[in-house]
Amino acid sequence: KILFINWMDSANPQAGGAEAYLTEIAERLFKQGHDVSLLCSNYRVHTGYARKEIEKNGVKIFRVGNRWTFPLFMPFKLRKLDKKYDFDVIAEDVNKVPILSFLFHKKPVLLMVMHLWGKAIYSQTNIVFGTAVFLLEQLIRLYKRFEVQTISKSSKKELVSLGFKPERVKVIEPGVSL
Repeated sequence: KILFINWMDSANPQAGGAEAYLTEIAERLFKQGHDVSLLCSNYRVHTGYARKEIEKNGVKIFRVGNRWTFPLFMPFKLRKLDKKYDFDVIAEDVNKVPILSFLFHKKPVLLMVMHLWGKAIYSQTNIVFGTAVFLLEQLIRLYKRFEVQTISKSSKKELVSLGFKPERVKVIEPGVSL
């Protein structure tokens, strides 16, 4: 039983490539016979908020909080879900800011990192938000004892420069089904 944790699911209007990638992985794991769930933030729709619990293509999706409050509600929902489903592994997908889910469970952790912003964040946003993201991204160092999966050699190099052991960081290049 696998639980993915990400800020958003692919149905969120603000979702992008990271969510599409995660959805593809989750659905493929389900097709291989795994029990797969996703814990993410909720979002507004024209009638209020999206449904809190749905199943899409075999993946159970649980939504709590919103974009800004997800880290506050995530620990409570994580504990409730783990008590009900007894996950074998929890895979946290880092998008900009680590959620630190490992503080709230004792399960094996897989950290998924598409890329790190580093100082490049300043070219994408204002100085205040950029500094906040830059500093919060540094929390990724707290994951050094866990297994990490990333999609490029350059991201692995960045993680190693932050103190991750090279043997703990696996590069799994994305692909497509033809």
